[in-house]
Amino acid sequence: MWNTSPGPGRRLREVRESLGLTLRDVARQSARTAVEHGDSRFKLSATTLFCIETKGQVPTLHRLHSLTCAYGLELPQVLAWYLEDETRTDYNLDPCRVSSCPISLNRN
Repeated sequence: MWNTSPGPGRRLREVRESLGLTLRDVARQSARTAVEHGDSRFKLSATTLFCIETKGQVPTLHRLHSLTCAYGLELPQVLAWYLEDETRTDYNLDPCRVSSCPISLNRN
């Protein structure tokens, strides 16, 4: 059964559908993002995106970056969706070293 809660995965699905994109469209876009960054961690499959949207799978920061690029969203906005999601309590939000993160949260 699909997740019908208004969680972040569902919000991502609603954005994708409003843009007229299929799961495969987004998978292809993420592959381009991975090539641009020279890092396969930015790539996600249609199956992975389906699990993010419907089964509550939490995407990595790299994959969230790919999704925000494909959808024209800001990364901090989508991160906030996950932090506001009261249906989940099992997030591993260990602090990371900013210097090791290839993604800037500031878009100037």
